[in-house]
Amino acid sequence: MKKVFLTSVLLMTLGSAFSQIGVGAQLNYMRFGGGTDLGFIGLGVNGTYVVNESIPVRLSINFGLPKTTEFSVTASALDNTTVPQSVTYTYNEKISLLNVWIDAQKYFGDGDYEDGGLYGLLGIGYTSSGSSFEVGTVDRTRYQVFEFEDSRVGQLGLRGAIGYDVGLDFGNIFAEAGINISANQQNDQIVAVNLPSFLFGNAGVRFWLD
Repeated sequence: MKKVFLTSVLLMTLGSAFSQIGVGAQLNYMRFGGGTDLGFIGLGVNGTYVVNESIPVRLSINFGLPKTTEFSVTASALDNTTVPQSVTYTYNEKISLLNVWIDAQKYFGDGDYEDGGLYGLLGIGYTSSGSSFEVGTVDRTRYQVFEFEDSRVGQLGLRGAIGYDVGLDFGNIFAEAGINISANQQNDQIVAVNLPSFLFGNAGVRFWLD
């Protein structure tokens, strides 16, 4: 009887925990500051665990769609007998983004994770940005061409947002807007900011696993 009771309690506990897990997807837009004036559309997935009815914790992974920008550069001749002494060529820079966020939501008033409502969001995240280059046609034997190197940088950040979600039969739909502030300190030491702060907006859906 004791084993049956313990097994029943365990199954009830697992069932309760399972019902408090959600999975979903979101559409994201990020607008970077710091003089870059770059905007990215992103697609992502999210997973939610409900600590209590008014405080869900969410993990989001977001992939920024690559953005390609074309630049024009002047290349000088390698010797003074070359005609012309300079030519213009183009190169493309493709930038991609990956975001990972862990956030806590807090519903206001009578809102909760099932029925939805107005909520605040506070979290920490990591943004990784990769750059790759494609150089246009230019005679490297006659002109001095800058050698581009692919690179990737990362940046920790704190973010906060205000959002609203609506509970439906199948789950929730949500929308939120906020700011991601790049961290410039680690272990009480000032560090370089590889990526500037950015504004963001999310809209998505969440399904609760029963």
